[in-house]
Amino acid sequence: MLSETRKTHGKTKLVAFALIAAWLLLSLHYNLYNGYTQTDHNEVAASRLKNDFVRGRSTKEEEEEEEVVLHDEDVSVIGSDHSHSSSGSQIFTEESDAASSSMPASLFTPVTEQQLHNGRVIQELSRRVLSRNIAQSNVIIVSPDFIDAHVITAASTSSQRRENVAHNFLYPAKLAIEQGHTTHLLPTTTKLSLGWKSQDQDVNLSGNNKNDTTPTTNIQYYNSTSVSWILLAYFSTTSTSTYASEMQNKNNNDGGIQQMVSIDDILSPLNAAKWLGQTTITYLVFPIHATASVPIFGNGEERYEYLRDYLRDAKVSFSGLTAAQTLLHQNYKLQLLSTSHHFDPKPMKVNNGDSDTGGGEEFVYGPNSLFMSAKAVHRYLYQRVMQVLEEEVKNVLDYNPQRKWRHRRANISERINEHNSRTLEVHFHSLLFATQGLDLAIPARSTGYTDVGQHKACQEVSGKPYNRRKTRCDPKLTPRALNDTIFLSCPIRHNMIQLQFGSIDPNRSTRLEKRNGISITLNGQRLKNQDVHSGEIEVWSSLSSSPDLSEAVCVKANKNSILPSVACRTRIVPVNNISTAQVSADNVVKMDEERPNLLFIMIDPLSRMQLKRSLPNTWALLELLGFVDFVHYTSVGNNSGPNQAALYSGMKLEGGRQDIKSSENFKDGSKRRVWLWDRLNDAGYVTMKLEDGCVSNSNMVQSIKPQTQHGEQLSEMFCYSFDRPNCLGGKLMAEYAVNYTQQFIETYDRNNPTSNHAKPWAAFLSFVDSHEDSLTLIGYLDGVLMEFLQSIPLKNTMIVFASDHGLHYGPTFASKSGEMERAMPKLSIRIPTFQKQMQARLQNNAKMFTSAFDVHKTILDVLLREDHNELPGMSLLKPLPKTRTRCQTTTEIPSQFCPAVYKQKQQCQFMQDPPSVFSFYSDIHQSNRPKWPARCPISRNHSIDDKQIGCQCATNEKAWFECSHVLREDFQSSIDPQRENFSLRSCGNHELDESLEFKIHVRKDEELIAKRESLAAENAAGTISGKYSDQAIQASYDAQPNILFLEIDSVSLSFSERFFRHTWRLLQKHKIQSIEGRSSCPTGWCAGMFNQTSVVGQNSIVNQLAALSGCLDFDVAKEELQEYKKSDSGATSYCPAGGSNSLGMDKNTTTKVKNDHWIFAVAKNLGYITFFGEEFCYEESPYVVQTQSAFTLDVDFSLDNLFCRLAENWLKANGKVNSGMRTYGVEYDEDEVPDSCFDGKSRGEIALEYITQMWDEYDSIPKFAYLNALAAHE
Repeated sequence: MLSETRKTHGKTKLVAFALIAAWLLLSLHYNLYNGYTQTDHNEVAASRLKNDFVRGRSTKEEEEEEEVVLHDEDVSVIGSDHSHSSSGSQIFTEESDAASSSMPASLFTPVTEQQLHNGRVIQELSRRVLSRNIAQSNVIIVSPDFIDAHVITAASTSSQRRENVAHNFLYPAKLAIEQGHTTHLLPTTTKLSLGWKSQDQDVNLSGNNKNDTTPTTNIQYYNSTSVSWILLAYFSTTSTSTYASEMQNKNNNDGGIQQMVSIDDILSPLNAAKWLGQTTITYLVFPIHATASVPIFGNGEERYEYLRDYLRDAKVSFSGLTAAQTLLHQNYKLQLLSTSHHFDPKPMKVNNGDSDTGGGEEFVYGPNSLFMSAKAVHRYLYQRVMQVLEEEVKNVLDYNPQRKWRHRRANISERINEHNSRTLEVHFHSLLFATQGLDLAIPARSTGYTDVGQHKACQEVSGKPYNRRKTRCDPKLTPRALNDTIFLSCPIRHNMIQLQFGSIDPNRSTRLEKRNGISITLNGQRLKNQDVHSGEIEVWSSLSSSPDLSEAVCVKANKNSILPSVACRTRIVPVNNISTAQVSADNVVKMDEERPNLLFIMIDPLSRMQLKRSLPNTWALLELLGFVDFVHYTSVGNNSGPNQAALYSGMKLEGGRQDIKSSENFKDGSKRRVWLWDRLNDAGYVTMKLEDGCVSNSNMVQSIKPQTQHGEQLSEMFCYSFDRPNCLGGKLMAEYAVNYTQQFIETYDRNNPTSNHAKPWAAFLSFVDSHEDSLTLIGYLDGVLMEFLQSIPLKNTMIVFASDHGLHYGPTFASKSGEMERAMPKLSIRIPTFQKQMQARLQNNAKMFTSAFDVHKTILDVLLREDHNELPGMSLLKPLPKTRTRCQTTTEIPSQFCPAVYKQKQQCQFMQDPPSVFSFYSDIHQSNRPKWPARCPISRNHSIDDKQIGCQCATNEKAWFECSHVLREDFQSSIDPQRENFSLRSCGNHELDESLEFKIHVRKDEELIAKRESLAAENAAGTISGKYSDQAIQASYDAQPNILFLEIDSVSLSFSERFFRHTWRLLQKHKIQSIEGRSSCPTGWCAGMFNQTSVVGQNSIVNQLAALSGCLDFDVAKEELQEYKKSDSGATSYCPAGGSNSLGMDKNTTTKVKNDHWIFAVAKNLGYITFFGEEFCYEESPYVVQTQSAFTLDVDFSLDNLFCRLAENWLKANGKVNSGMRTYGVEYDEDEVPDSCFDGKSRGEIALEYITQMWDEYDSIPKFAYLNALAAHE
């Protein structure tokens, strides 16, 4: 609450608190508009940055002032050492003492790599990744902060861990140590492929053992064998702490010089390729950088004719390209994570004919941008650093495109000398995120996965593309509505290639077709052998040495472009040498029609409930096809390793991740892990194992390279190329997997009359599309799985549809419900139709607690009639014991995964906000990203418009009317100040013509004051002979504070932290202090922040209804809510019945106030002057609370009339009066109506000026004003 002091009747009194549901509007206007109306922004920037970039700081006071400015303007400067980064702030390199010191200030704020490491993006990434501590994890931090290699383990003492945290300014390192991960702190000189040595865990970062003064000789060696799985590898090439700098200086003084190493040295093929190839690294972050410089001349006559010629002399250097190439070669996907500058997202055209680009698409750099080659990284760095340089050159040389530069290039070398030259140098930094999996750098559904505008509810009736200006899209995206209509298709550029096995025309086969066994068509043109060897076409085959046996082939066109085009094709090459020699005599089963096939569909990972949410159609189809659903199927381990080991081998994973690759004897040699496909191979089945993803050095089941007849050839195909969302060329990888499986079934199925290779078959098909924490990509599988399941021959096929566990990391897992879902995977089984008795047995066990061990034994029972008693679990065809009715008594399920354990934990919790793409932008200094909104132009002198014709005028009382014959001054003097609160005069399109004149003139209305005073006195219950006494009125006013209710529509708490930094500091300054249990407000204003305020609904209407009336738009059982219905529209609201739970006061109270929930009615009856503000015309709008609730809005002042007048003018000026577009559809700051300025004022400034005038005019009467700002509703 904020308090202010005002004078009433000559007395100073504390009048009011301002009730702020979303206090953020103050910041919005302070941050975006302060100083912009009367002051040129460049002058503000120049005055702020002049000392920083030209002459530096010289006094302690100036240094302190700079620190304030940096914290004020740049959220990414968190805990950084400004003196350390000062060299990075210089944009000029002086080449002589005679060089001028009066060069202009930089347009941009120089940012160092260090500041990116300290940004919000990295903090959110660290919390997201390092909370994934369900298993023993290794974290590697490589930084010049560390002099020697040190490893902090979970066994380190708490004091040692605290000391290492205190001395570590890299946030990922601090958090990794705090979370108990084994954290490897390595200097940048570490040779990763050779491993590293570390002193024992008792040694702290400084190298001094706090427990023993005797130097230790215990050295531990680490390499890719001992550290085979790394959760996060984080690389920094700049020191981030003064402590590390001091240690480096100390080390240098002792004779040990810390070499500055670039990221290209650290992640070079020689240094890191072996390490990357042998180690599973889940996530990796590394910096890239570009520097550009150009000479600046002191002689003003030396000018080029064109700016582009001048920039050609720029020297550009890069770091990170070799590192990028090394990671791409190891099948890592590189994505943009954080950056020092961001420009307007103008797409880069990608044309077919450009060898540097690709096939006719637009490429925009932004959060999660995917880099498919080192060339793409180079293009990004070059384009960005040259954009920075170009703007700086324009600024420094006062470039004017209307005045050509006259200097000739030939004379440049003669004019440069030590007396008149200096170099302008700019830097551009980014951090890239790398993973072999599918996780996004910043989880966000809208960056590469979905477009709600494609939803059918968002499409216009005319069938034209969705235009948010004409029809507001707010579909209720229920699970069944989340279908493929909102998902993005694979990029269309890949459709330029058509590929098939064999020859298009067998009678006229080309050399290419004969040699490779494939035919290729590019843009309709049949390729020949010489085309493939042109350098722009690449052909890949899964068995290049034997094309006739190859089951997968791919072609890449424009292979040297940043966006190549790819197409692949698969087939089945039948095998005939299927052995049945090892089938035991006791379990011989005739190879006849009734021997079941097996289709095992695995989704890794996905909980039972998430499957229902993300794959609603597949869920419904499983029920329709008669699958038995095991409702208490429970995980037996934290992640894929133990769960898939149990599923596919029937044995526990006792040796950790390393054990997954082993088929050797266990412990005493009494057991040997036998995989399910190996048993089926021996039994005469033809087998296939396939996963629709690329993790080339996984330490999970796929890493053992299952010995199946089919599938292995495609594993490399899925690593050949990657595109969003999870595409290989123009098709989803899941589609390739399903198509290949269908080819496999058609080749071997005994019910296929055209098959010459009929055999019992077993297909193990695994999808990893759900292995990303936005939980969006899995939705792409719904349609794919539906079509696939309906194509399966059900008569003699056993189908197991399962997941191994729920998602075990990310924001969902951080919740208690997410932790519980992790242990609740999906299991549905369908037995062949002729085995109805088995189906009934399954149904009897459907509600028992089951595990992956049971699934394994069930498959052996159905397919081989074998019962391996040495393995844990039971076949689900057998009656399960009563102990299976409870999780705790099911011996195969570890107790920590039982639902009862989670139910005992608190379910309602406030969670940390998940990572957001908004942090990507908030980390960028505001001078380094597009300015939005642009500064409104200063209001022009309208006196020159008196003689213009075609003018229209309007007020809140008068609709638009022709006023060309009325002089401007006469129109202004005709305004009734008590009734007409604003006036408009437009002599053209207000969006394009500066003639629009707008004025607000709220004046005191004595009649309105009298009405409010009578209500106030009535509430004070004091009358003298039927007249209200002054004392009664004053007593009423003394009890009623002014209330200002400011709301920012669609802004979260985290969003406000990112972008409303001024407001956060302001509120902290006025924060309520608590000293010895007593509260005080030292500044005279009291600010209280409610950081755990939640919502009551999914959109503005229900939340605003709750705030303004205490009611809901839906009924709640057992709450005894009363239904209110508006007679004209039928809008319904549900409110508390009355009494103390009601916002309105009870009729029986002495105040005799009407029992009304609507806060505006309550305020008016208490004698308040009321104001309601929305920054658009809301008449008839279905998206606002004032038209969609049971209450009628009746206020003294409103913005609606004003914005309706402006909307009417826009429709008329643009010829859209009869277009069907409603006035409430004319919202500003959109593509179609881009101008949000009116006569030098923004929408927000108009609203605040209106409120300010009302506050001033009615200074002696209590006021209630509600304003809903839409600036963030974009």
